[in-house]
Amino acid sequence: MIRLAGLGDLDAIMALETAAFPAGWSRAAWADELAHHVVTVTGEPVRAVLSVSQVADTMEVRRIIVDESVRCTGIGRGLLEAALADAAPGTTVFLEVSAENQPAIRLYEGCGFEPLSRRAGYYGPGDDAIVYHWTKEATCPNR
Repeated sequence: MIRLAGLGDLDAIMALETAAFPAGWSRAAWADELAHHVVTVTGEPVRAVLSVSQVADTMEVRRIIVDESVRCTGIGRGLLEAALADAAPGTTVFLEVSAENQPAIRLYEGCGFEPLSRRAGYYGPGDDAIVYHWTKEATCPNR
């Protein structure tokens, strides 16, 4: 079940954040995210979270986190597909991912995202970020 997140989901979101990114976003940052961006979650208890922001015809996938116990089961793909389906025609979607995160790269490329640029050392020495983009005209394959 995919639904909009609210402040009542903050504890569950923070548990996902802390497990995935020990030095990641703070509770205050996530509270701000919930107030200003579209945040969706799936599962009861929450097993995945996706945050996006959109300005005009540009959308940014700000964060996608899937609980380790359910990774590679299609939950992340479902959240991403839902966000892409909600984008207006002609919308360009951007995201960045660690070049070391092969499961995420497979997901994004499987949904039609294409690499745009690389940011050397963005996540630390030897850990580059790859910036991807996608347009509404692209088709995300079914699971």
